Amino acid sequence: MAPASPRVRRVGIIACGAAGARKSDAGRRAARPDGVRGARLGRGAPRTGPNTMMRSFLHKRGLRKMAAGAAGLLVASLASAAWRWTHEPRVWSPGEVPVAFWAWRAETPSDEDLARAFGVTGARALFLRAGQLDYETGRVARVRTVEGRLPARVELHLVYNGTRSLLAEFERVDEESLAVAIAETFRKDTERARRDGAVVSGLQLDLDVPTRLLARYGRVLRAVRARVPRESKLSLTGLTTWMNSAELRGMLDAVDFWAPQFYGAEIPVTLERIVPIASPRSIEREVGRARSLGKPFYAGLAAYGHALLYSAKGRLLSLHGDLDPARVASARSLELIERRAFEGRAAQDGGGSDAPRASEWRYVFRAREDAVVDGVVVRAGEQLVLDLPSSEALRAGVRWVRRLAGEKLLGICLFRLPVRGDDTTLNLAQLAAALRDEEAVVGARLGVEADDVAGGPKSARAAGQLLLTATNAGAAGALFGEDALAVTLLVPRGSVRGVSSLDGFDSFETLCATTDTGTGGRVAMGEMKAGEMEAGEREAGLRPCAPARASVIRLRARGWASGATASVGLSFEGDPPAELSATITARADDGRTWEQTQRLKWRGADGR
Repeated sequence: MAPASPRVRRVGIIACGAAGARKSDAGRRAARPDGVRGARLGRGAPRTGPNTMMRSFLHKRGLRKMAAGAAGLLVASLASAAWRWTHEPRVWSPGEVPVAFWAWRAETPSDEDLARAFGVTGARALFLRAGQLDYETGRVARVRTVEGRLPARVELHLVYNGTRSLLAEFERVDEESLAVAIAETFRKDTERARRDGAVVSGLQLDLDVPTRLLARYGRVLRAVRARVPRESKLSLTGLTTWMNSAELRGMLDAVDFWAPQFYGAEIPVTLERIVPIASPRSIEREVGRARSLGKPFYAGLAAYGHALLYSAKGRLLSLHGDLDPARVASARSLELIERRAFEGRAAQDGGGSDAPRASEWRYVFRAREDAVVDGVVVRAGEQLVLDLPSSEALRAGVRWVRRLAGEKLLGICLFRLPVRGDDTTLNLAQLAAALRDEEAVVGARLGVEADDVAGGPKSARAAGQLLLTATNAGAAGALFGEDALAVTLLVPRGSVRGVSSLDGFDSFETLCATTDTGTGGRVAMGEMKAGEMEAGEREAGLRPCAPARASVIRLRARGWASGATASVGLSFEGDPPAELSATITARADDGRTWEQTQRLKWRGADGR
């Protein structure tokens, strides 16, 4: 009741004020001298007729009404405070909400991947897809069983989703037969887990049945509940569209908890249909609706991206959940024709002060020619669309869950568990920043060393070879495009021979920088000090030139994800410069431009 205290005190002042006014009038009357008691000073004797008595009666009645009104206001205020106390959600602190993951691959995650993910995020539970339930020739059977050892030392829930055939026939499948098949599959997997040294805590069903069939789904769940051990928790995933149904509460009565998925409500079947995987705005709306149902729940949030392939006419051809976005962005056969934030498009493609901070990003690539991109065949004219998450977008979703989910929140369940080689899911640094409610930033780490072409620093001085590496050590990635990453190096004029290797960078160019002094004179950019790059470029300008005349090297990459590394081997005439000045410019995935200048000295430059 603490939040209501100020209002209660204000009401008390009003009530006391009314009573005090009445007491003050009586006090003033009592304080008059006996000779004028009951008289109006200076106006003769008082009137005591019927009108005076009536006015006195009305006056007293008005005071009683005022007091009664004040008391009513006090009661209403207390009732309102009590309602807010019982209905307003408790706000969770950053890092206080339990974390869980869904693992959704054909094989179980490795112990190393689990240890890293659980250690960084503090996760407690794993919801592992153990297989799919299929319906064929009149019977239900599990298909696509997950391979590998079931993980131990975690709270493990086995998840079963339905194939298209099962969902299409759900209305006609015998309910008892389906429940028996689910319970028997779970029993066998529990025994398998025991052999693997794992302990299964629960069974979860992931059946995206039509909303009109929720009552039938509820009967299946109750039948499953009757056939699995009571100590095994029964849960289900849920669609946000289900919350429009009056049948949902009855269905949820059959389970211990549920996991509404605040993402993936629609896969756009046409190119013109622009729908994100998840939206902070929709999460804000739907979390409150889930809380109002009064059922314990995990808030399912998306941490993944996907690729959609459309025909030249804009019809959906296929969906890909494991396509490497960096390979798409760097493919010469594809051209980037659109880049936009889902949560509102800011001026200059999100580059202004009104840049969209918390949003997924949409990229549209068009194939110039037939090509194979990361194993996917793309025909000329077809368009490949990437929908990619950002740490800031997930952070906004987590914040709404913390603020609006209330006491029934069991935790946040992230789809999906990041593992090595999964380039479409946010990495652990990004997940940790979002869960801790910390801003995701680009964190460049530059390094330069002798290019070990023939045995170390001494040979590097002889061969004139250096290796420059740029690593994104921050939680924010760069937007894909020509402006994703630029590294600009100041070098002694004419010292560059060429490039011996290029990995992660997409282009290399040598430039001349000159300042028109008005007399035809020129000032080499190589004479500038660190921190003067930006001003120098504005005053002097840059133009392509041969390496023999260049004072600037410009390296670009069309992608620079969090944790990504790009490197270049530089070849110099004679000894490499002992020190390099480098400016890194990156377009972060919150729409803002990030820039930093560093001075680099390579090991061995001093002769040791």
